Amino acid sequence: MKSKKNRMPAFPIMLIVFLALLSMGIAEESMEGTWEAVRFQTSEYSLDAIQLFPQGCTITLGEDGLCDIVMGDYKEQAKWEMKEDTLVFTGSYVFHTAVPEGGELVVPYGGITVYFTKQTMPAAEPPGTAQASSPAPVEGISVAETKDEAGAESLRGEISLPAGWTMDMAVSTEDIQQVTGMTGYAFFPEASSNAPNGKPACGFVKDNNPHLKLTFTAFLQEGAARQDSFLEFATDTRQLPSALWDLGYELVFSNGSKAIVVLRGSACYRIDWWPQGYPDDDTIGERLAALLISRVYGAPS
Repeated sequence: MKSKKNRMPAFPIMLIVFLALLSMGIAEESMEGTWEAVRFQTSEYSLDAIQLFPQGCTITLGEDGLCDIVMGDYKEQAKWEMKEDTLVFTGSYVFHTAVPEGGELVVPYGGITVYFTKQTMPAAEPPGTAQASSPAPVEGISVAETKDEAGAESLRGEISLPAGWTMDMAVSTEDIQQVTGMTGYAFFPEASSNAPNGKPACGFVKDNNPHLKLTFTAFLQEGAARQDSFLEFATDTRQLPSALWDLGYELVFSNGSKAIVVLRGSACYRIDWWPQGYPDDDTIGERLAALLISRVYGAPS
């Protein structure tokens, strides 16, 4: 007679597999829904997300592969998909990947790691409905208007910014539209911004086109050293004399991007853009720099 082989009952096997998946954070509910930033991790500290995103940050994943990313007043629509064990965002300026881990989404962001947990309440807006504000078109600014030397003389002097000052207090979407002559820009919170330590930054994006992105950065201490460092990395430089700043240059980099770096007193200001996005505008960088310096030094003390 043939002896019967001993077989483990099916139910215990299924239970073991389920428990193993659960311990790995895989046997969770579906990814679709709204995930909220709860904390972030640096190389030394783990802090509450409110310190990084004062107005909150959420990622809403839709069943149709669309997602809304909301960071304070900034909103964008992107696409998402799972590739093996990694969630990949397409068309996002903010996030590129995320990894589900222990019931959380672990998201790299500007050299730190942000942890998101899933909200139990449904999102106020369905995925794919986030829209950036689009103010009405306004008239452009001419180069001559931004180089009014008489007005520039009144701006001379060192800057003393109040506590809590951020770059978006100097430049708005309306300002950007006035200089570029185009509408539809949205404010973009730069991960590199560190206003409390004298390094505020912000960006402006449009139509999910990376070549239309404009970035403003200030270095309020040791500005001369910063400018010299930027000059070393440039493949081509052109000096830009102006009554608005002490020393200014237009820089070209090996990746095709350009920047204006200007020194005013002890502070250095930098504006980055892509010529591909503004092929018919040779003075956009100079006009943006003039706008920034006028707004910063023209503000009441």
